[in-house]
Amino acid sequence: MYHGTVSSPDLEARRATLRQRAAALLASDHFTALGVDRAAGAQDVQRAFIAAVKEWHPDRVPANLADLKPLFAQVFSRLEEARVTLSDPAKRVGYLSSLGGGGGAPSSQKLPAAEMPEAQFEYRKAETFLKRNDLDQAEAHLRRAVGLAPKKAEYRAVLIGVEASRANVTVERIRELVRDLDGLIAGDAQCERAFFWRGTLRKRLGMIPQAMDDFTRAVALDEKNVEAAREVRLYRMRNPGSGKGSGKDEDEGGVGGFFRKIFKR
Repeated sequence: MYHGTVSSPDLEARRATLRQRAAALLASDHFTALGVDRAAGAQDVQRAFIAAVKEWHPDRVPANLADLKPLFAQVFSRLEEARVTLSDPAKRVGYLSSLGGGGGAPSSQKLPAAEMPEAQFEYRKAETFLKRNDLDQAEAHLRRAVGLAPKKAEYRAVLIGVEASRANVTVERIRELVRDLDGLIAGDAQCERAFFWRGTLRKRLGMIPQAMDDFTRAVALDEKNVEAAREVRLYRMRNPGSGKGSGKDEDEGGVGGFFRKIFKR
């Protein structure tokens, strides 16, 4: 895969292709991610890993696609996870067992036992930093959690939320993040965080009715989501009879206060 400078006419098509490939890789099992069969030995796994990293190392992202660097980092972590698991005989056996008889990737609820506690630990650390409004530290731990449990939609949704909370995020990037959340929801229709963040970003884009649908779904999935409930309540107060909302109300209390509400359970 060529990672040199991409010409402007092809830039968006290139970005879309890379996102699609990354999404497919992140959703695949370890064997498919590295492109090896289930009989592959440790040396085969290592060679496949090296070849894949040449394509997906974050340092190989071209300058005019720099916004994809977090995605490349996520894929890189996924490839490393696959290499470590398939290179260790004991871990490989446990992983094969988690696949449930040879089917595709394990679900987010059937991760190898060694991965789940560590991923949860990283996620809890990210929650702590979010409550402190430390987005950099929170993002670092979330990326670690996603790398350990790439199919866990909740972790990926909150990581998207962190990126969307950055002061320098552009409108175009918000649209891309909404599309990423569309994909998460398509894969896990019970992910409350994905609905909540899609609603938040749709509201910022002025898509008020769609945002309210997402907030309503988030509350249905978790009645303790006070921010989503607040959005729905304000919308209904301002628009009796389900008219269109103004979309002018803003989140209160800054990013730190916002995340404290979201993570309060």
